[in-house]
Amino acid sequence: MKKLMWIVCLVLVAAASYVYITRYDRAYEQDVMRQVVEHVEQTYGTSEPIVVKSYYNDKHRDKDKRYAVAVRADVLPLKPNEYMTYRLQDGQVIEMGVIDEEGLPKTER
Repeated sequence: MKKLMWIVCLVLVAAASYVYITRYDRAYEQDVMRQVVEHVEQTYGTSEPIVVKSYYNDKHRDKDKRYAVAVRADVLPLKPNEYMTYRLQDGQVIEMGVIDEEGLPKTER
């Protein structure tokens, strides 16, 4: 009976940890998107509409490298199927490069 109680406790702690980490990461992703949109508006001027998509890359350990954002706007010098990618580095928005629409993740996180 004690083993069963320990297993249940460990499963509950693991589930609670997963929920906490997932919520924090979603909040961080939303913060990155907000900062990138503000950066694009300040740098290039306002444009409507701005298309913002998540460009999550789980191959990196560093959170700043995992959460990138793909942006397409009228003011950016891009082809119709291209996106400019940005991420944060030490709290600053940096430009990563241009990516085709096929290179974006198909599923939403």
